[in-house]
Amino acid sequence: MTANISADQETLIIDTDVGQTSGQARIKYHGDSRPAFVFFRRMGQALWKGPIDLQQKAIDEGKTAAEIADAKEFGDFKSESMAPGNVFQYGILPSGVDLDTIDPTRQVVSDGRFADIVTIFALLKRSGEPNFISDQGSTTGGTFRFRQFATGSTKTVVVMKVGRGVPFQDEFKIWRLSKVEHTLISPPGLNHPLEATPLWPGQLYAATVRISNDQGQWQSFHELFVTLRRKVDVTFSKLKIINDGDPFALGEADFTFEVAEGNLGVVKTMTRPIEDINDENPFDEISLSGFSHSIGPKSITEDNQKIAVRVSGHEHDGFLEPDELASSSLRDLEIPTGMGKENVTGKTTSVSAPSTTNADFTFSATVTHSVTYS
Repeated sequence: MTANISADQETLIIDTDVGQTSGQARIKYHGDSRPAFVFFRRMGQALWKGPIDLQQKAIDEGKTAAEIADAKEFGDFKSESMAPGNVFQYGILPSGVDLDTIDPTRQVVSDGRFADIVTIFALLKRSGEPNFISDQGSTTGGTFRFRQFATGSTKTVVVMKVGRGVPFQDEFKIWRLSKVEHTLISPPGLNHPLEATPLWPGQLYAATVRISNDQGQWQSFHELFVTLRRKVDVTFSKLKIINDGDPFALGEADFTFEVAEGNLGVVKTMTRPIEDINDENPFDEISLSGFSHSIGPKSITEDNQKIAVRVSGHEHDGFLEPDELASSSLRDLEIPTGMGKENVTGKTTSVSAPSTTNADFTFSATVTHSVTYS
């Protein structure tokens, strides 16, 4: 377990029709068996206030002596009182952190310092169904969903949740997801770019979007989208003989090239027949032709996410000495994710194949791969 923080309600609904003017969430924290350092801010502010005196919070709430003692490391407390439109954040530092490494004013500027952050919204129950959006755009790739919203002259906060769950409306008519994989929050402003990544290629996703202003009014909707399918092209393009396994003459070897697809294992095996090899010039490379394989376009899941390659060689000696073998392990190819990053063109990877028979024969191969989505 790492230091973590959460809230019993991340969205407080304020019913002004019955005279309610504010609400509070209950904040739960755990310092992972170390003192917990929790900070607070209103979303949109650069500085955080803290650390909160957690034991004093426990005392103020009338907790037992044991709970007060434990509060230094774990426990729960009521949030600040929140009026409609308030967006509060509580962050917990990594367990074991030395506060002396934080700014002496204890105002943590960078969100990246926190092990975990919880964001709480206070919204009106009766919102009036506003439409804040003045302009919007979207782009869907194989591994990402990008949405951008402009809200004219009204400052808003946007929450987008993405997942392969089922969208539904709660009792307040706010759209939610049965399974959330990404939660994105754009702070108060007029322009809101949001990118959910990584996503699985060729899959149906749902997204819920909620836009709210500083008065607690909100707009909520959902949308469905399908990510693009992935294609990976792999080419074994060159061999470099580091040691041909024969100190007095040319060596002779055949080579095997394999492509593996996630948990499916090896899906393609290609063999270069036995030919002479020579290590006299270590800069010489053997150009290969016809050793290529394409996978896709296809949908991707956990089972076939990774693409890996392996090269092996068999150096043939006469009857006076044993043959020599060399092989690499399976080498994962780089498959990045995200907008502007997911496509790969002609990426080269050098794969080393050391001896596996405690002998001299060694070589390397150059592998080129490309990743596209359609």
